[in-house]
Amino acid sequence: MRTDVEEFFLDVDPAMLRTAQQKGVNFAARRVFTKPEVERSRRLLMAALLRAVGQRRHFRCCGEWGAWGVSVCYRYGLPKRGREALRGRYKVTRPDCDNLTKMVLDVITESGLFWGDDAEVAFLAQAKVYAQLVSDRPGIRIGFGREAWGADDGC
Repeated sequence: MRTDVEEFFLDVDPAMLRTAQQKGVNFAARRVFTKPEVERSRRLLMAALLRAVGQRRHFRCCGEWGAWGVSVCYRYGLPKRGREALRGRYKVTRPDCDNLTKMVLDVITESGLFWGDDAEVAFLAQAKVYAQLVSDRPGIRIGFGREAWGADDGC
């Protein structure tokens, strides 16, 4: 049951992202701070999201509230060594998929384009893969849908 699903491709190399888990701690001041490279990653993601979505805000302005389904696929470029062995395979090294997705969902929430709170995301599918071809651009594919994935699809 997939209705009202839309996909966007963010032209951002996932290898350049630094996750929110990489925070700094100032023990003398007793505070945790966000490192500058994490802030750069957030700004990069926000800019790419706004470019991909454009002025379309139809999901949020329709007045309907309910569960969201989101799929996120991080496509990494092929490394110089071992290209053939990794072509199209899942990427099983760091950064962790859940930490990358936390930042992506936070940026989408901050944009206000789709939902008011990422607690509205009831279904989440995520993957990290290597590109099929050397010419494939690294990037992030995000699929959104309201009530797109029903409870019968899950547990």
